[in-house]
Amino acid sequence: MGHQRKALFDIKQPGILRGHWLENFPEDAIRVSSHQVSVVNNTIIDSVGGDDAHRDGLQLIPPPLFPRSQYAGATQEGASVWCNHFRSRGKMQCIFSSDGTHKGLEVIGNVMETAGQWFIALRGVLDARIESNEISDGRPAPIWFGNLRIGGGANVYILSFANGLEYMPYQDMVDEYAWSAVTDLRGKIENPRHRHVANFDLCGYQEAAAEIVVPDDIPRKQQAIWHGYAMGDLACEFGDLVSLV
Repeated sequence: MGHQRKALFDIKQPGILRGHWLENFPEDAIRVSSHQVSVVNNTIIDSVGGDDAHRDGLQLIPPPLFPRSQYAGATQEGASVWCNHFRSRGKMQCIFSSDGTHKGLEVIGNVMETAGQWFIALRGVLDARIESNEISDGRPAPIWFGNLRIGGGANVYILSFANGLEYMPYQDMVDEYAWSAVTDLRGKIENPRHRHVANFDLCGYQEAAAEIVVPDDIPRKQQAIWHGYAMGDLACEFGDLVSLV
């Protein structure tokens, strides 16, 4: 969790990335960590190949509220991914998000090829418009939705929220043509070894998480891990811990 991967484009301000041909990238091609960013008509080619399943064509990361706040459910709003072509000889993840929540997300008209498992894989999606995304042979691209994850590697999963916040049903986000390609684990137990929380007070939690201070005696290389587990433990105090017994 502490390693910051490199990207050819690391977009941290609102704007548009249009019409680029990207290949030979060392780790990730595009990282979007701002609100109101459009990524349109780009070609992303992973010519490296191999079995590295953590190379991302495009990764969505919420902009920070405080240090490492993506692991505390920070929200990204208004990201758009339109009409891009992703192609990998290896196991590149085409459009990916592992942490934070997403509102007003648009993923439309993208074409994908990868030998990996993940074409569109998104955690924490609250509302979105996801349409007309295809594998290069014309079939609908597989879409995977997961619960909001808190704490990074602490693996605390949020099944539901308090105060009226909720996950939009995938049938209201994805065009009917692609329903058969959707796997939606939001609101479901993902792994019985990990903690799951229902009726989660996201806003109250974030106010408390912003006050966590990493002790000075924690070695620098371990600070991100310590911080993640502290955020995960705190999350269990702001909802109902679901018993799996």
